Amino acid sequence: MKSKNVLLVLMTMLLFQCASEKPAADQPKTAAAENSVRNISVEDAKSLMEKNPEAIILDVRTPEEYDGVLGHISGSILKPVQEIDTWAPEFANRKNAEIVIFCRSGGRSGRAAKYLNDLGFRNIINVEGGMTAWNEKGFPVEKGDN
Repeated sequence: MKSKNVLLVLMTMLLFQCASEKPAADQPKTAAAENSVRNISVEDAKSLMEKNPEAIILDVRTPEEYDGVLGHISGSILKPVQEIDTWAPEFANRKNAEIVIFCRSGGRSGRAAKYLNDLGFRNIINVEGGMTAWNEKGFPVEKGDN
């Protein structure tokens, strides 16, 4: 009988101990949880760039695409996704800067955003629809060697 009472007391203590622990939402965030990629529309990207002229605008297409029919955004920096492991270290001292990433339609920019996020960049923004959607909205572009 005593062993049942001891077991009951131990189980009750264990239950109260578990109940007194902080919920997961109150736990400190891990580095991976703090880093995140935001996916935004071209309208939101345009607004963000107007409000924050310090934002870094990366275009991860090929040079031919950058100067091609869809053009590119004035002030954007061409950094092809195929060479990301080469150019990503250039931005190592800007890990907290807002980095807005474009490609043709959002696929390559999404991959680049994830790659940079995994390197610890904290304000990565992937533009859904890319330059195709940008052009569909009639937003300004530069073409060629402008």
